[in-house]
Amino acid sequence: RKTADYLGFDVPAGMTTEQFEATIARCIEQPEFLKDWKRLNASQTLTEEMSAAVITPQGTRKSLEVFTAPVNNEAGDFVVRLWTFHDVTEKQQLQESLLHSQKQEAIGRLAGGFAHDFNNLLTGIQGNLFVAQLDANKTVGDIRDCLTTASDASKRAAHLVSQILGFSRKTRLQLRLHDVNQLLNRIMHLLRPSLPSEEACELKLSGDLQKVRVDDIQLEQVLLNICLNAADAIRD
Repeated sequence: RKTADYLGFDVPAGMTTEQFEATIARCIEQPEFLKDWKRLNASQTLTEEMSAAVITPQGTRKSLEVFTAPVNNEAGDFVVRLWTFHDVTEKQQLQESLLHSQKQEAIGRLAGGFAHDFNNLLTGIQGNLFVAQLDANKTVGDIRDCLTTASDASKRAAHLVSQILGFSRKTRLQLRLHDVNQLLNRIMHLLRPSLPSEEACELKLSGDLQKVRVDDIQLEQVLLNICLNAADAIRD
C-alpha cells in the first residue's frame, strides 16, 4: 500500500499480487526493475538496493530508492519479504541543478581560451581567402592550397564549437562504454587554451586501459573542474 501511495494509485480490497505487479508495470520506466522485482520476490535470502524511475497515473515523474530484504522469525525461517521505497525526486533534482551550475561555471572559465582559439582559426580562414583573391596571377594550384587551408581551419573551428556545445548540454545521465584516454584528450583540447603560457598540463596515458561505463559529459566535467581548481591552487 505504501508503494501505491508513492505511485499515486489505489489498492482495492482483494487485489492479488499479480494485479498489483501489473499495475506497477504500467508506472515503472525500466523493464529490468520488474524482472528484479519478480526475481527477489521468489527468493528467501537475497538483500538488495535498487533505484526506479516511475511515472504516476497523474503524469508525475518520480525517482525512488528501493530496498528489499527477507524477514525471518526467531528460528531463522523465512516469513515475508520486506520492501521499502524512498522518494528521492527532490534530492535528485537538487543534485542535477548543482551539477549544471558547476558546469556553467567551468564553461565561463574556459570562454577566454575558447575565444582566443576560435579567433586564431577565423584569422587563418580570412587570411587564406584574402590571399587567394589578392593576386590574379596565382595558379589554380596556389588558389586550391589556400582554399584547402581555409577549409581545414573551418573544420577545426566547427569541431571546437561542437566540443563546447557537447560539454554544455544538459541531459539526463547516460551510461555508455567509453575509452577514458579519448575523454582525457577531449578535455585537454578544452583546457589548454584557457591556461596561461607559463602553465602546462601534461598527459601520461596508459595504452592498456579497458573501456568503462560512464556518462562522458559528467566525467569530463569532474576532471575539468579538478584541473581548473589545480591551476588556481598553483597560482595561489
